[in-house]
Amino acid sequence: MNFTLRYHKTSVTSLCILRLVQEKVPRLISGDTEGKVVIWNLITRRPVTRYDIGKRVNIMSIEQIDDRLIGVLCKDYMLRILRVGQEEEMQEVWSIPVNTLNFANFQMGKLQDNGGNEYMLVCCNTQESENFDVYRVRLGEGEGGNRLQRVCHNVNVYEKLQENGYALQLNDLNKSGIIMKFVLDNNKGVVYCGTESGIIAGFGLPKAAGQDSGTVVYVNQGFSPEPVLDMCLDEGEDCLYGVSTGNAVKKFDVMEGTTRSIEVNRGGRLGQLSVLQEYILVGSWKGESIVISKKSGKVNASAKQRSNLVVSVSSNGQDKSRKFERNTKISSIVGLDRFEYEHGEHHRITETMRIDKFASKDWMIIGYDDGSIVLRCVNSPSIKRV
Repeated sequence: MNFTLRYHKTSVTSLCILRLVQEKVPRLISGDTEGKVVIWNLITRRPVTRYDIGKRVNIMSIEQIDDRLIGVLCKDYMLRILRVGQEEEMQEVWSIPVNTLNFANFQMGKLQDNGGNEYMLVCCNTQESENFDVYRVRLGEGEGGNRLQRVCHNVNVYEKLQENGYALQLNDLNKSGIIMKFVLDNNKGVVYCGTESGIIAGFGLPKAAGQDSGTVVYVNQGFSPEPVLDMCLDEGEDCLYGVSTGNAVKKFDVMEGTTRSIEVNRGGRLGQLSVLQEYILVGSWKGESIVISKKSGKVNASAKQRSNLVVSVSSNGQDKSRKFERNTKISSIVGLDRFEYEHGEHHRITETMRIDKFASKDWMIIGYDDGSIVLRCVNSPSIKRV
């Protein structure tokens, strides 16, 4: 049971599930390499609204910040905060300069001890991609309502671990490399940094300037010396999942301090990663979307194949400089767990049936290099080609 969403003309670089309080069915947000952001209705399978950054910039990461706030990190060194209106139109609230020279995302969570509109932002340092900054962000109304206060400045992962007595095995390199991925556990006030040297380090975040600039709460070198390519938090199991350049997914139990390796003998090297309550979702470098059952360990893989018609750009028709790849490259993935839905009186019977059918399944949502987005039902036991 699969279906495809089509709007983007270029690679879909980021996907995010949007949960709105007034909408019982989650939406999907997608972004591409031309600066286009789209909100999708997953029941009608059509765009609800579109937003164009306007500069044809590569969108690196999209995250939901609050009920009607999303953050969009772009390659023009800007983090744009967009508000989703009642008609689901998007409007820019603020733009914050952020270092995007490396591959890192950003993380932004609402402050738990503040009932208003204050948030904690974690991103790469303005000048050093090996370090990170933490900001306290206040989004206000009217001119001058937005405020930005730097809480932690230029925190160096390697130096911080050295100060805390951690003996690191880094092949005689006195640095951890650039930060590849941030993961925020907002409930615990901890940010995890995955680095180029394979270190995963967790830091407790201060809430005000002048406090300790990040207490080390977790360290693991499970991927060293290979880089951390992707990483995500499983709050239900209180653990992290990560992938590197190999063919294994690693599970890091934060509380127990243990590491478990899950070998994936399909698709070669792994790239993108997401988790559901019952499944681990992975995208491979060969274009395979891989689903791993947490309970049984069974692997289920599929791929979106390119057309067999290859258009040659050579003047003599004999261009062999590019190797033909059968599968379409995966550029982003996200997962959506099954969910409960309360029927409304305004819904027609046919619409209710479609919602019930969709809500009863677990979904892997895959963004491809050709601009298409495929929703794959992961509950099917068979391997399918899409």
